Amino acid sequence: MRRRRHRPWYDFRVRAFYRLMRGRWTAKMPKLFKSISLVCGFVSGAALAVNTAMEVGHASAPAWWDRIYAFLLGAPALVMFTLKFTRDYDADGIPMRGNKKSKI
Repeated sequence: MRRRRHRPWYDFRVRAFYRLMRGRWTAKMPKLFKSISLVCGFVSGAALAVNTAMEVGHASAPAWWDRIYAFLLGAPALVMFTLKFTRDYDADGIPMRGNKKSKI
């Protein structure tokens, strides 16, 4: 009789974390979060476009731009990540998925 291989304890935690993140990714975002995410995407996209234009044009970036560029990309990306992994709950306290409409 063949024995099953024993899984390490952390394997179950990784799978549970993956399931949680997958559920959060498919959850519906509130409208306010969607609009904040759009603004953050615009700020990051504009900063990336300006920096790319300077790099392609072989222009030297000012010192202040080098200091704030990482924040212009990183902070909105962190906000968008946080907003995406926040769930929307219906009136019964159950997480909403997909395109379900709220009963509120």
